Amino acid sequence: MANHRSSFFLNRVLRIFQENGLFEHPNAQKAVLQAVAYGCEEQDCNGGAVLEDVGAALNICYSCLQAAPQLSRGGLCLACLEKM
Repeated sequence: MANHRSSFFLNRVLRIFQENGLFEHPNAQKAVLQAVAYGCEEQDCNGGAVLEDVGAALNICYSCLQAAPQLSRGGLCLACLEKM
């Protein structure tokens, strides 16, 4: 069972970073992917909840948690969209 409290906390931190322009940094996508991986692996976060409303800004699929060149309007990469 996912740790929703930690998921929402990490999502809020990412929103603060986005609001303050930190997503413009060249390594932002890599850093966010590392943070999400840590949250999911070590803190039992839900990756979709962590990336809600912020993942698309960095082209990170909320389902597979991978960088993608293009996302659907719903935030899924094309591979995940085809699986649905």
